[in-house]
Amino acid sequence: MSLLDREYYLEYVKYPDIYNYTNIPDIFKSDKQILLVAITYTAGYNYNPLKYASEELKNDEEIVLEAMKYGDNNALQYASDKIKNNEKIVLKSIKLNYTTLCFASDKLKNNKKFILKAVMINGLALEFASDKLQNDKEIVLKAVQNNGCALEFASDALQNDKEIVLKGVQNHVYAFEYASEELQKDSDIISEAIKNNGLEL
Repeated sequence: MSLLDREYYLEYVKYPDIYNYTNIPDIFKSDKQILLVAITYTAGYNYNPLKYASEELKNDEEIVLEAMKYGDNNALQYASDKIKNNEKIVLKSIKLNYTTLCFASDKLKNNKKFILKAVMINGLALEFASDKLQNDKEIVLKAVQNNGCALEFASDALQNDKEIVLKGVQNHVYAFEYASEELQKDSDIISEAIKNNGLEL
């Protein structure tokens, strides 16, 4: 690799063809500066150069955070397994787009303290928690208090928990749809839904 070649590709990845990064020689896909430039200049496109970077750079916290910063909310999916198990980075990703929790490690998805933080950012993140934690009353309560529609992702048992369903319908009218059939007939829940959300039944 010559200095001239490197300078050429630093400029090459700036041009409007968003796939330019995929066409550079593999040796330059391990160059951190080239990747950072490519990420910056592809902002706003449905494309992330991180997908084609070296494994070393997919494991670089700065790179992944920059990829998120410049508009690709799904950058986490191209990161290394180590990054996907990094609580700080995954939480930042969830703040941008809660659905990116699906790319996190199974370990984090089954980590109660972590999932509590996630559902307090966006209750709908409950969708990607482990089955065990979708059946955890403390977590589900936090989730429906943040977004009542998170009740959709609670376990059947907790969709039949009166306290949780009440909190859900207090937050959002559509939570009523995810309550168990039994609780959809409960007078207290019907009354709360009407009072707080204008639900007509």
